[in-house]
Amino acid sequence: MTRAWITMLGLLASIAMAAPDVAFHKACAGNDVKTVVSILKAAPDVLNEIGPDGGQTCLMRAVLFGSKAVVNHLLSNTNVDVTIGEKDGYTPLHGAGFQGRAEIAKILIAHGLDPLDQHEDGYTPMHRAAWGGERRHTETVLAFLEAGVPADLKAGDGRTALEMTHSPATVRVLMEHGASGGSL
Repeated sequence: MTRAWITMLGLLASIAMAAPDVAFHKACAGNDVKTVVSILKAAPDVLNEIGPDGGQTCLMRAVLFGSKAVVNHLLSNTNVDVTIGEKDGYTPLHGAGFQGRAEIAKILIAHGLDPLDQHEDGYTPMHRAAWGGERRHTETVLAFLEAGVPADLKAGDGRTALEMTHSPATVRVLMEHGASGGSL
């Protein structure tokens, strides 16, 4: 009986210890700044931890879900590590590009993240934004161009964003910013 009780207490302790991390990542995805602040006060060590699913930090999760207020709050914390990639090594700026999060990309760039950062697969955040076909992806390509990313920047495979995109709006934006060649 005592052994079973100790085992149960151990299990409950494990669940209790995991709860701040799970709740933290849920709050980051849901743009719930109040809960993020509360959890960080109680458990500051969860700030840069990889979450229980998806292999992402809370910052990356907030970026991917478009949780702008949480991104701003996390970046105001001097202990946040913006260089931690998710399970495949993609950093927050790559996530902003892939998901088409223009406003968040601007915030990350303003906090010193390099818009020319090339992942080991050879692509930059702007290339990832160019892959998307929604208006938000075009707006994100524009954000990278306005941050100084050359319109004709080549990826590791030698192709430019213009050669990668299937979006007429993105083609237009790239051409207006000096991209050469290409057509739909």
